[in-house]
Amino acid sequence: MREAAAAPPEAWPRDLSVSYDYGVEINAFAECFAVLAAGEAAAPRGLAAESKGLADCCLDAYRAQFMDGFWRGENTVFSRQIAFVIMAAATMLRATGEARYRADLAALVEVLLQFEQPLHHPETGEAGGFLMGLRSSRDIHVDCHSAALLALAHAAPWLPELDIAAAIDRGMAAYALVTGTIEGLGETRKADTLGIRRTGDGGRPRLSDAFRNFHAGLTLRLFRALRESPAAGLWALHARHAGRLAVLKPLLLRQVALGTREHADGVEIRSSWLSSEANSETQPWVVLGQIAHPRD
Repeated sequence: MREAAAAPPEAWPRDLSVSYDYGVEINAFAECFAVLAAGEAAAPRGLAAESKGLADCCLDAYRAQFMDGFWRGENTVFSRQIAFVIMAAATMLRATGEARYRADLAALVEVLLQFEQPLHHPETGEAGGFLMGLRSSRDIHVDCHSAALLALAHAAPWLPELDIAAAIDRGMAAYALVTGTIEGLGETRKADTLGIRRTGDGGRPRLSDAFRNFHAGLTLRLFRALRESPAAGLWALHARHAGRLAVLKPLLLRQVALGTREHADGVEIRSSWLSSEANSETQPWVVLGQIAHPRD
């Protein structure tokens, strides 16, 4: 990082900013530890212990700086951020079986469930949408919603005393086929994709869409996590929504394909089919949405 920061700006395009999805970094440390602890990759001596120490330190910091602040009424948590922290705690619990991670997981899920907002559609019935923020940014975005459901799918096998499957079921019912208006390249276009409809303040209709491919990537990860979950209740849930998924999944895959560019040394998944570049969220999240991994 020091070398990169000292390089001249014309040397290569770079973004040295800190991610606001703090859970992504925590989950990366947890995933690294889990892979090394399972003997799935060769690594220098001590790297597994170092990764575990980083995950533990960050989980402790998140609890002290964000969870405690949330319960004091502060605006410290948003749903996509805490979703990845939940995934980190579930990964550590799966890898070690240590009780501290189960306690972390239960406490984190308790906070995330506060973000669910009841939705009602006169034709499709009851559903639930996960707000981006509880104390600000009170809107439902597909990326935050899908990340929340993905995290709950990871947590469900470890917390059978909570009715997590019911929350996921309501969240799945919130998805709809939508047509959004997209501004790009100096013109306005329509895009047919997956989205969520809701009623906003004052009874006004609100619409969020998954036009950006990082939304699609997180949603595809959710669909696969339900299908491959060790929890029988989530298998049944996936089967119950199978008819709708048979329409929604190919739509998202086609959307990703339209935004994919092949290069001599690899494939670039752009932020959307109107975008000229990728970003640090789109590329990994879409790849994980298409390539199965036992801990994702």
